[in-house]
Amino acid sequence: MKKSNEDITNKPIIIGEIVRIEGGRFLVEDKTEKLSDDRPYAIWFSTDEIESLKEGQNVSVWTNAIEESYPEQADAKKIEINE
Repeated sequence: MKKSNEDITNKPIIIGEIVRIEGGRFLVEDKTEKLSDDRPYAIWFSTDEIESLKEGQNVSVWTNAIEESYPEQADAKKIEINE
């Protein structure tokens, strides 16, 4: 599942649960971090690896750029499924 590690941080941008999958993207919600208005911190990620992901999985995701919106949007550069 790893793509190029160029320019990605050594820490994941988010660790959380996949709460929705649609098209070639998946929505990850951080279950521990909330925004100031009590909405969950969440990011939509685009990936070519969508077939290997399932809703309810806990994942760590790395990226190198985030588009500001709610939820934020980014390309997943590396995805790890957490046990």
